[in-house]
Amino acid sequence: MLGWWAWRCHDRRVNAYDVAVGGPRFSTAGVSAKDSFGLWESILNESMMGCSLEPLTTGRFHGTLDPCVHSEPISIVQMANSGMFGRRTHRHIASSDSQDVILSLTMAGVSEMRCGEDSLRLPVGTMSILDCEQPQESVVSDYQCIVIRIRRDLLMSAAGLGEDDFPS
Repeated sequence: MLGWWAWRCHDRRVNAYDVAVGGPRFSTAGVSAKDSFGLWESILNESMMGCSLEPLTTGRFHGTLDPCVHSEPISIVQMANSGMFGRRTHRHIASSDSQDVILSLTMAGVSEMRCGEDSLRLPVGTMSILDCEQPQESVVSDYQCIVIRIRRDLLMSAAGLGEDDFPS
């Protein structure tokens, strides 16, 4: 990956100096139980992609997001959260101007994803690739993951794929 990243930094569309390594932790730990889930939903909607979320249990919701690398074309975060249900609809997609792909590596817990008629169970050690331009649903248990958000055009270019080659 490092070779790919160095190559992309020489691309005129990517400025290597606009990369932040690390950053402040976003967490629900410092807020009341009543406000914990609302804060987490705001964190994910602002840092990842617009979606609707619901907690799977009542009471305090736990969520942390630790930035590892951030730039306009790519970001990497380590994330942990309580169980929740997420949905990205055509309404969320229409209100977004980003065309990102999200790669998620499950480190603890289980994620179940559904996109159209396809559904997948993603246990520990599984990596998923989500096209943010497609409606989808997910359910996660107490969950830990590493998430890579990358602009779709850069991923396709680096992989040598045409627009019609993206897996559905």
